[in-house]
Amino acid sequence: FHLFRANCPHRATPLSLADVDEAADCIRCPRHDWCFDTRTGAALGVSEAPLQVLPWRLVDGHLEVRWD
Repeated sequence: FHLFRANCPHRATPLSLADVDEAADCIRCPRHDWCFDTRTGAALGVSEAPLQVLPWRLVDGHLEVRWD
């Protein structure tokens, strides 16, 4: 799975209500309808800043996320 900050980089719209297209591996901003690649965070079809993908790992069954 992939982790990223929960707001669109354009106007900080919360992505908690965004549609996820699992077949295309993208999440669509509910405000602007922009699509971001869930693997890389790249904005698809627009020249906008990408989503910030967060590095993570499993340690002893617990998820660790780096927030820098």
